[in-house]
Amino acid sequence: PFSLGAILPGERVVDVGCGAGFDSLIAAQMVGPTGRIICVDMTSEMLAKAQRAAAEIGLPQVEFRQGYAESLPIPGGWADVVISNGVLNLCPDKVAALREMHRVLQPGGRLQIGDILVQKAVPQDAKEDISLWTGGIAGALLEAELKATVAAAGVQGFEITWRGDVFSGAPHSSSAAEFETLGINFRASKPKG
Repeated sequence: PFSLGAILPGERVVDVGCGAGFDSLIAAQMVGPTGRIICVDMTSEMLAKAQRAAAEIGLPQVEFRQGYAESLPIPGGWADVVISNGVLNLCPDKVAALREMHRVLQPGGRLQIGDILVQKAVPQDAKEDISLWTGGIAGALLEAELKATVAAAGVQGFEITWRGDVFSGAPHSSSAAEFETLGINFRASKPKG
């Protein structure tokens, strides 16, 4: 998500689906001691790993909260930037997740998201295959669906800035190839007024 735009000193960032906190720790170094990072993950185990890493590095501006992308435990209008990496495709209700990201952004705030999309629609029976969910493929959208989902959440300026093969040689590479799955980076923003 960092190639999508600068994260500036003093900014407030939310990392949705932070996992072990890798992106959160990078963002914390970018915002410096005057900025703040709120890391949200649904699992206490991943949050514990992220907390340990932040403590080891000495980043007091990083805070951890357990929650879901569809109901972020953050006040409305708090964030300058929302980042997420490989999480949106795992959310069953992508519109709700994007609406929550929109809600926590200040007017003019930015979404900077790394995710995947498919170029061939995943049929309903394949969406019920757990192995395709664990590989992230079952929840991936077509580009037009993703654009419409972002717009339905009230976010504007949707732009894919990068796309590439991120599954070559991975455990789910044959499924990824079947649906022509690509890794993407996209950005959008909350309207200023």
